[in-house]
Amino acid sequence: MYRSPLLALLLITALAPPAGAARVDRKNLIKVISPSVSGGVPAHPFVNVIVSFGRMSNGTAADPASFRARLNGSNITKVFADVGDGTTVTGKRAAVDSPLFHEGKNRLRFELRSLPFKSGHHMRAVRDVDQLRFKAVSAPNQPPHAQAIASDTVALPGVPIQFDATESTDPDLDKLTYHWDFGDGTTSDEARPTHAFADQGGDITVQLTVSDGQATATDQVQILEKPSCGPPPIFTPGTLHIEAPGPLEFHAVAPGATATLPLVVRNPDTTPTSQLHARLGSDNGSFTIAPADVTLGPGEQADVTVTFTPSATGHQSAFLTIVACASNRSVVRLLAHGFGGTAPGTGPTLAADPLFYLDAQGNPTGILPNGLSFFADNRLHTCVTPDGLPTGDVCVKDSDCAGAATCPATSTCRGGDNAGQPCTFTTDCPRGFCPAQNIFSPDDMCGDGNGGLYLIAEDTSTDRVTGDSIGTVARLQFDLTTGGRTDAAVLDNPQSGTILIACDRIPLRSRGRVYIPEYHEMLNPTPPCARDEREALTSISKANGTSSVLLPDIDAALGYTQCGDSFTMSDDLHVTSDGSAVFVAVSGPSETGVPAGIYRILPNPELVLNGVDDFFQVHPDGDVLYATATDNASTGIVKIYKVSPDQAVHGAPRLADLTPCATFEVPNNGCRTAVMLAAGRTAPDSTDGVLIVSLFPALCGVDLSPVLPTNLRPHGAVAFASPAGSPTCSVLGVLSAELTATDQLTF
Repeated sequence: MYRSPLLALLLITALAPPAGAARVDRKNLIKVISPSVSGGVPAHPFVNVIVSFGRMSNGTAADPASFRARLNGSNITKVFADVGDGTTVTGKRAAVDSPLFHEGKNRLRFELRSLPFKSGHHMRAVRDVDQLRFKAVSAPNQPPHAQAIASDTVALPGVPIQFDATESTDPDLDKLTYHWDFGDGTTSDEARPTHAFADQGGDITVQLTVSDGQATATDQVQILEKPSCGPPPIFTPGTLHIEAPGPLEFHAVAPGATATLPLVVRNPDTTPTSQLHARLGSDNGSFTIAPADVTLGPGEQADVTVTFTPSATGHQSAFLTIVACASNRSVVRLLAHGFGGTAPGTGPTLAADPLFYLDAQGNPTGILPNGLSFFADNRLHTCVTPDGLPTGDVCVKDSDCAGAATCPATSTCRGGDNAGQPCTFTTDCPRGFCPAQNIFSPDDMCGDGNGGLYLIAEDTSTDRVTGDSIGTVARLQFDLTTGGRTDAAVLDNPQSGTILIACDRIPLRSRGRVYIPEYHEMLNPTPPCARDEREALTSISKANGTSSVLLPDIDAALGYTQCGDSFTMSDDLHVTSDGSAVFVAVSGPSETGVPAGIYRILPNPELVLNGVDDFFQVHPDGDVLYATATDNASTGIVKIYKVSPDQAVHGAPRLADLTPCATFEVPNNGCRTAVMLAAGRTAPDSTDGVLIVSLFPALCGVDLSPVLPTNLRPHGAVAFASPAGSPTCSVLGVLSAELTATDQLTF
């Protein structure tokens, strides 16, 4: 078939909307989703042109009927249709054939008006105009990615199940069509059909086929038949309970060898008629479960064995499903993980940088790239007065202490079994404590990719002038081969209330720096009105702790005024690998007119992602990364978004405007799925990324506790490959169930 040259659209300039309507924000009325500013858009043989419609700052919506589009002076409005992709996004899209484009420069112009709104004593409407230039280059079509989701994976005769294909994506942003084959002779071409199965007499595989018009992709969902109990009233459904000594983590097993872990399936119901009938299975042939069918009477239990037999090297995982005729829950899904081959710990992280996180007990834990796990030793010391009393101030050396206090590496046990004996750490003093030790528990931490871990905590030191409590920034350095701590230092003591820290990836000896939004109270604000609080973006040398204020007032840089605007503390802070750009998330009170979002604050302020205000990351290539998790009755859906600051030229996008770079499903057993995200590098000095998403259950229903203990609820981490400059990510593998970070995940 004939293919014309692909047209990737490269933005050359964006023209401002025409003047008028002072103090009326028109920029949000129309946003260009495609062509992208960074790298353009593929054409094969057409170009996808997509715009979304928003609202003005006063809440007035756009008038879709007023939309106009011109290409090189020709009106092409008629080729546009509603987005119509099954989502809540409103806007227009068109697949524009390449004959409409010239070789070389082309110009697109979009115009959209608002609905009428009252301004003073009159009704008025405003106009938003966006223009861009592009040129044509050649590249191949990319196939779509199919994602089939079902609201339930166990079929009850006549009960509808909701199926959903709208999480399917296309790297070229092509419009997708869908075809469902329900495996029982019926089909549907809807994006979100419902279907009820009859008494199926066995499991059924439902297949989704997605097409972009040139290539197809498929995905499957297995719908399981619910086992039957014996006939009533002779038998009544029992109660399902599953337990195990720990998570289903096999660690490293050589290909061809086997390892086993135990499970117990119980029927705690002691009613004389109670019967539990359960079927057990795996979606990966390297993991088997036996017996595959159990029937339990009142109070009975069955010992079950899960076996891992890797056929190849690398990370391997399986979702194990238990379907039961039970009164409390009919299906439970578990996650098993193993690593084929020889590797320390639970296998490599697939990134070149050490990974750090806080474990469930709040202890810093590190994982080297080869998979070796180690305690990221955060034990520092406490300043001690001349009479031997600890002040509570964190220290590494004497100069970190105020006045005549010193920073002894050893002390004597206070109380306990070894009272009066020498000690370095509290572990030397059973049932007592060691005054010399200070376990530095961070509010936030960041890694620099070179074995350095930087921690910040408030109220951990004392101001030498005022006597007020202040914070501490500490550096811990770890050996990249063994994980042993090789150095520690106190770098700075910021004002109390400063709880965020970000690291560049420049080595300590090469002018590397860390960044904090340092909190300040303004004691005498300038009348007649002024905010009496601010945060100053401050950088600190990794080598010697010297600091420099880069931005005296973050809020002011984002557009908050001194009168009428309340103070907004930063929610998260990150910096690019080379330190050239700094990003912050803020919640943005509505009365200020400054929206919540992720902003670049250096080198020049710009809203990058509109409407989100919590944890994010920065990719090694400088793009912003954001992860979300949503849940239906049985499945958690994790999405990763990758946003270039260049995409904000026509107005910062919202998540609804974006196509995720990756989507991943995890069984949730009715819990809410929670995620943490970290971005590492594939190699030192590379801008290609490895993304680690930690998954863990949260807000589980009370009905789950009698069924499934905490250690068996699916949790762990997933690694994604994310090439520099690419809008797509791909799954590298599910990592260890033991790598579960509920806080402070960082490379």
